[in-house]
Amino acid sequence: MSYLHTPKQNLFLAALPDEVYERLKSCLELVSLPQGWAVYENGGEIDLVYFPTTIIISLLTVTDDGETAKITVIGNEGLFGIAMLMGRKTTPNRAVVQSEGHGYRLRAANLRREFELG
Repeated sequence: MSYLHTPKQNLFLAALPDEVYERLKSCLELVSLPQGWAVYENGGEIDLVYFPTTIIISLLTVTDDGETAKITVIGNEGLFGIAMLMGRKTTPNRAVVQSEGHGYRLRAANLRREFELG
């Protein structure tokens, strides 16, 4: 039995007004991400926004002594990369796939344009 993927498996995307969702839908790309894959490294440019559907993304910070500490996890209720809407060009943390699966990604410029539309 094959599994049907849809962007609305992400609760953030599912909650968007229909007209906004329809504009973004054609720009969304389904991606399969393995466990341990670095979505972003600390200081990486935020050019893509990720909407998990079946993956879980962990945000990690590096302590002064070089150890990593988990800050939070993002599942199908949210997105990673929203900081770019608040003016950040780079990510202050490392983001790693904690649990492999699927999600959708979107060029940050597309989301920024949508937010500028109101």
